[in-house]
Amino acid sequence: MPEELLLLLEKVEKGGPGAAATPTTPNQIVAAPGSATPAGITNGQVSNANPLAVGPHTGGQTAPNGLPLSAGVLPARPSIGDDPIIPHNGFQTFEEGEKAFMHLLRKAGVDPTWTWERTMRAIITDPLYRALNSLAEKKAAFEKFTAQLKAKEQEEKEARMAKLRPALRNMLKGNPNVFHYTTFSTANKLFAQHPIWQQARIEAERRQIFEEYVDELKEREIQETRAARTRATQKVVALFKQLDIDVLTRWRTAHKLLLDSDAWKEDPGTSVDVFVHPLPFPPAVRAPPLPLPLPPRYTSPLPAAI
Repeated sequence: MPEELLLLLEKVEKGGPGAAATPTTPNQIVAAPGSATPAGITNGQVSNANPLAVGPHTGGQTAPNGLPLSAGVLPARPSIGDDPIIPHNGFQTFEEGEKAFMHLLRKAGVDPTWTWERTMRAIITDPLYRALNSLAEKKAAFEKFTAQLKAKEQEEKEARMAKLRPALRNMLKGNPNVFHYTTFSTANKLFAQHPIWQQARIEAERRQIFEEYVDELKEREIQETRAARTRATQKVVALFKQLDIDVLTRWRTAHKLLLDSDAWKEDPGTSVDVFVHPLPFPPAVRAPPLPLPLPPRYTSPLPAAI
C-alpha cells in the first residue's frame, strides 16, 4: 500500500468518531470505517465510487466545482444575455427601446398565455420597464412579442404534425377496428401501447390528426349513403311507373305490388332506404297540396239602435 494512504489511514483511526466529519476535497480518498483499504481502491487501483457517474472523459458536463453532474441534475438554463443598459437620456431610436423591452419580456418568461395585467405585475419593478416611454408603446410591444411567440409555436406545431400525420393515418387506415363513429377515447385505449401512437406526445395534436381521419370517414359514409339512396329512389320511382301506380293507389297496395315485382326480387337491397323514408309516389303523380283554410274574417258587432 502506498505510504500516503497508510498515513491517511492512521489519521482516520486516531481521529475516532469525529474524524468522519472532517471535510474532504473531491480528490481525497477516505477509508471506509472498519476496513483496512479505503473505499474505491481494489488491488492498489482507484476505481470510481459511482459507476454511473459521467465525467469529462466521457463528454459529460461538470458542475462549477469540478464534479460531474449526476443523472438527476439538469444543466443550467441557457442565458439570454446581459441586460441592455438604458442611456441617461433614453434610447436614441424606438427600435432600440422596443428591443430592450422585448428582452425584458423574454427574461420574465412571458408566453402567449400571459395577459397584459399579469405581465405588468411581473416586469414593472425592472429598470428595463422604462425602455419605452408610453404605456401604449409598451402594450404594443407586448402584443407584438406574444404574436411572434404564437407564430413560432404554430410553425413548430405544423412541422411536428407534418411529420406525424402520414404515420398515424397509415396506422389508423390499417386497423379494421376504426370506423367513422369511433371516438378518440376508444382509439386512445386501443392504441395506447402502439409505438406510432406514442410518438405523438402532445394529446391535442394526436386528437387533431385522429379527428381529421374520422371526419374523412364520416364524409365518405355520407356520400356513399346519399348515392345509394338516390339510386334506390330512382329505381322505386321507375317501378311505380311500370306498375301503373297512380295517386289513387294506397301505400299498402303499392308496397305489395313493389315486393311482388320481378325487378324488386332481382335487386332488393338497393331500395331498403325507401322503407325508412317511404316515397309512395314520384313528384309527377303526387296530388297537389290542398289550399290552407282562410282565417275567419273579423266582423265587429253592429251598434245598438238608439
